[in-house]
Amino acid sequence: MLNKSEEQGFVVVALNIVIVILCVLIMVMGTRTVGEFVELISPDSIEESDYVWYLENENFNAIWRAYYNDVHTEDKQEYYALAQYYEAHIFYTAFTHTGDAERAEKYAERMEQAVKKMGGFVEVKDRIDALVGE
Repeated sequence: MLNKSEEQGFVVVALNIVIVILCVLIMVMGTRTVGEFVELISPDSIEESDYVWYLENENFNAIWRAYYNDVHTEDKQEYYALAQYYEAHIFYTAFTHTGDAERAEKYAERMEQAVKKMGGFVEVKDRIDALVGE
């Protein structure tokens, strides 16, 4: 039979083991969270094949998101122009519907500038127009 001090010693050791396990878990979870945060904020170069896949599936929102998360390179300028056109068209439509002609005109000009940079993707403009609406 254990006396009271031996029982308390056993409880203290058990609690210390639990505390150590919890500290290790917190460190692992903290390291993982920091890693995910760094991955989230660090720009990655998005492959051109990703842009092609987004375009084939008419996922213009993904092209737009990729435009803001990509490390910009010269070889993807036409994709960036698509993203710029898509974004400008969304704002143009929103400001047109709210009656803000001044801002709508500003985004109409941005749409025209993006069309000039689209190169071989000019035909995609009609698909964006149909998706976003006039």
